[in-house]
Amino acid sequence: MMTVSGSLDGASEMVYLKGAVEAVLSKCRYYYVTDSSTPSLDTKTKEVITNRAIESAKKGLRVIAMAYGFAPKDVNAEAKDLIFCGFQAIVDPPRKGVAHAVASLHSAGVQMVMITGDAEPTALAIARELGLKVSPIAGDGKTSSSSCMLGSQVDQLSERELIERVPSITVYARTTPRHKMAIVRAWQMRGAIVAMTGDGVNDSPALKMADIGISMGKSGTDVAKEAADVILVDDDFSSILPAVEEGKSIFYNIQNFLSFQLSTAVAALTLITLSTLFKLANPLNAMQILFINILMDGPPAQALGVDPVDKEIMKRPPRRKDEPVLSNRLLIRVGFSATMIVLGTLFVYIYEVGDGSLSKRDQTMASFPLIAPCSR
Repeated sequence: MMTVSGSLDGASEMVYLKGAVEAVLSKCRYYYVTDSSTPSLDTKTKEVITNRAIESAKKGLRVIAMAYGFAPKDVNAEAKDLIFCGFQAIVDPPRKGVAHAVASLHSAGVQMVMITGDAEPTALAIARELGLKVSPIAGDGKTSSSSCMLGSQVDQLSERELIERVPSITVYARTTPRHKMAIVRAWQMRGAIVAMTGDGVNDSPALKMADIGISMGKSGTDVAKEAADVILVDDDFSSILPAVEEGKSIFYNIQNFLSFQLSTAVAALTLITLSTLFKLANPLNAMQILFINILMDGPPAQALGVDPVDKEIMKRPPRRKDEPVLSNRLLIRVGFSATMIVLGTLFVYIYEVGDGSLSKRDQTMASFPLIAPCSR
């Protein structure tokens, strides 16, 4: 970022520059020692500055370089031959509870990806502190981790190549809004449901593109909040964890509700159909069928639909985006439960009518196997 303080003469103006160390150094020709001493910035000095910056970045510090100088007043002219002032290493630790949330989301099968404008060493140090899955850096300390990709490397890949690479990349460093959008699009092309978190103007395009855009309520800009689908009023990333738990719980509670209702309904229908086909007396009268469907099935099914969140639910893998509520596994559960209920009811029914006559007591006894599953 460059700031212009005003014109000193008719041809040039004073500028102040801050940004990534490598970007600022590329525009500098001198470095600051004192007000009266600004020696030439040679290659060796640049290497010393860069190494010091990398050492700070490896500790998880955010490094920002600064420079000043003069630039032509022409708006199309580029600021160059600036004076390098130094760099500042800033501590920006992860918030409390984020590492626990990341671990829980990993156990639930959610793949976490960090996209940042920070330098690669800083991004990797923070990623390891959070527990993100990153491969180690080579022993020379200079070779990049295979789990990290720079924004410049994203530009060199075609859309198809990026789609193939994104599953193995956990950290993206030195990125721009364009890179964030490309990464979100690549995951969506793989059929993934993408949730994007951010708080700045630079995050808003990706927040808008993601399936679920999540903005920060306190530190987030108005642009980010407008682009997001969800706003975290407490700016706490760990708030996402109970939201995921609740979402999974609602889906599986709906399946439990349907499993219970369908199994008893299918069992009752199958029982009546079989008794009709085999020309047996009706094992259930109309009042018993209404009693079972309205009083004995309704309240227990409703209770299953509002069950509290099961802590083990986060260990289940994410479901596919197009997975139906009535899955094959659910239908098998319904079929198995209905079969057990029908067999139990037929056993009691045949035992009770063994004397050759069907009384009200026999019908009542036959209805008990259908009522019993309501206590599940």
